[in-house]
Amino acid sequence: MIPIFLLLGTTKICYAQSQQEDTKIRELKNPDIEDYEQLVYDATQYLLNNPINEKSADFVSACKIVNFWIRQDTGYGLPLGGNFYYKLTNTNHQQFYYAVSMVHYLLDQKRNHNRIIKCVPQIGQCYKNQEDVQEVRVKAAEIFLNYAKKRRNRIKLTVRSRKYLKHYRKGTLAQKFRDELDEPPIKKEINSPFIIYLTSN
Repeated sequence: MIPIFLLLGTTKICYAQSQQEDTKIRELKNPDIEDYEQLVYDATQYLLNNPINEKSADFVSACKIVNFWIRQDTGYGLPLGGNFYYKLTNTNHQQFYYAVSMVHYLLDQKRNHNRIIKCVPQIGQCYKNQEDVQEVRVKAAEIFLNYAKKRRNRIKLTVRSRKYLKHYRKGTLAQKFRDELDEPPIKKEINSPFIIYLTSN
């Protein structure tokens, strides 16, 4: 595991709350993953409230922080995969932003609603059928699509993924996910550069 102070030493986020959390983390000798959840949450907030801008130091820093968290043993499962995930591309960070939306939802539920959603495989259950997995996949899709629908954010959805946006606008996205639950996804984008592990559908 890369020490968090090395990661933060190479990044800089200008919004004040993250700077405060940055200072707290630097003072810790062996920080636990929970010690910098606020910083990760702030980074997801930044990414989901600003347009994609690869030339922005803030954008790059926020991406690095979330990406770092995704790759650690956080105690959470990140239920990427499924039909919606594989209908997104990474030409403009779509799959990554879906992952960001998942991290945001998991941490928001913990910090603001006193709910810890683990999404770890349960013995005797098919992973995709677990209630927590289905919840996080749908809620993260709603967060992502709410971001993608705004033109200023520069997300160009494919014809296949735009169908989900229609369901989101009609309020039928959860039903769309349930209808596709047993449909094998077409894994066109399985070699996404930021994904190091995927639990089977």
